[in-house]
Amino acid sequence: RHLLICLALFLPLVSPAVRAGEEEIELGSRFVDPPGEETRWVVTRARLLATPSWKPDDGLPPLAMEKAIAVAKDCVKKLNPELDSVFLWEATITRVGRQDIPDRWFYSVTFCGVYKGRRGFGPGPTCRVLMDGTIVEQRKTHEK
Repeated sequence: RHLLICLALFLPLVSPAVRAGEEEIELGSRFVDPPGEETRWVVTRARLLATPSWKPDDGLPPLAMEKAIAVAKDCVKKLNPELDSVFLWEATITRVGRQDIPDRWFYSVTFCGVYKGRRGFGPGPTCRVLMDGTIVEQRKTHEK
């Protein structure tokens, strides 16, 4: 009976994905910009497992890098409408670092933005792209 009361009090505090039995996995490192806004990229375990697996020895990845870059560029433009344009700074392919999720990879694509005709200095907006061509959710929070 006490367990039921504790569950009733605690359950509403848990995210919907966790309540549904979905573990959330953070892909890649977190990014904190100078004003203290932290960006994380989070995906559910089920969604990650639904993406195509890949072993580098088997040939090219399921999603071509140029396709990942195009998808990420569209995403960055939607998330940053104030930018005049963006150009590619860096694109990497990274293995999901979990033994229980074998052979899953994602792209991390970073751009440099042009704002009011001025090109930024160094890396800027970043997107993570799964091997099925979908974007990984960005979560932004402010450090306290």
